[in-house]
Amino acid sequence: MRLRSAEAVEVARWFGLDRSPRRRKRASNGPGKFDVGCVELKAGTITLLSGASGAGKSSLLRELRKRSTEQVSWIDLAGLRLGNVPIVNCFDDQPLLETLKLLARVGLGEAWSYLRTPLQLSEGQRFRLKLAMGLYEAMACSSAKPRAVLVCDEFAATLDRLTAMIVARCVRRTIDAHPHVAAVLATSHDDLVEALAPDSVVHCDFGHVSLSGYDGTHG
Repeated sequence: MRLRSAEAVEVARWFGLDRSPRRRKRASNGPGKFDVGCVELKAGTITLLSGASGAGKSSLLRELRKRSTEQVSWIDLAGLRLGNVPIVNCFDDQPLLETLKLLARVGLGEAWSYLRTPLQLSEGQRFRLKLAMGLYEAMACSSAKPRAVLVCDEFAATLDRLTAMIVARCVRRTIDAHPHVAAVLATSHDDLVEALAPDSVVHCDFGHVSLSGYDGTHG
């Protein structure tokens, strides 16, 4: 890092940025050395990966999936494809009334939005549509596998905070109502912990990872 002023040098020293990136990388434990076996994605539970942007949440998500040896249906919101059809047609053969109920649960209850295509929605609305699609797939998952695991990196990052909390509570209620479904969600926002009421919290801190439970109650 090239520093062009005495002030920049001082700031770099305060925050430890004056060290070489290569040295910092070697010194880091990295999420790959965390025992991912300690993270149990049990059916009916929510696991929350927390930490600042770039702290290792996405890497830990990949590691969890890579090391899983069980028969699990992984449903990653990032991999869901959105077709050029009205959003009410994004749920296979589900009855229309059930589709409308599911869309309303994630905050897509406006009548005008039902006939729009995903490309006509805002970024936040597209996230909520993907969440509804992911929940639908998880709930419809065949009993041939022990559980379905809903995966979402940057959970609710595109939503305003009130909407994010409403959506988080929707996920909690859905997981509680479907005991064969689990969720692992990554977010840099601390304000969603109470709404999600996760069964376990994994905090990522730039190579250092710690696991804790959640002391709140949900219902």
